[in-house]
Amino acid sequence: MTNQTQININLSEKELEDFLCSNNNLEKYLGLKFIARQVSIPPVGIIDILAYHKESKCWVIIELKKDSLDASAFCQLSSYLNYYKKTKSFINYKYFQRERRFCGLLIGNDLDSPLLS
Repeated sequence: MTNQTQININLSEKELEDFLCSNNNLEKYLGLKFIARQVSIPPVGIIDILAYHKESKCWVIIELKKDSLDASAFCQLSSYLNYYKKTKSFINYKYFQRERRFCGLLIGNDLDSPLLS
């Protein structure tokens, strides 16, 4: 997943999620297989989109932010990743029995300037 794709669109989080989850757009633009959206993990929160990258055999947790990507966005995604790396239970998908690697993808408008320094 080393390709860098830039799409400039002015949408709400919900509209962006709808766009990515429809018409196979996750696969078209990011090379990801859509698995689920709004995945609830009660001790941690709700994942916006769960996807799978077949080439790298990696689960991708996607967090969407309408505003700038700040430290709290990184912490939120990190908590999802840590939860799934440590837990033995997971949503029952056919790939999961073989693959337990996870990565995160934050999609937002801009990086908060303190995170760049």
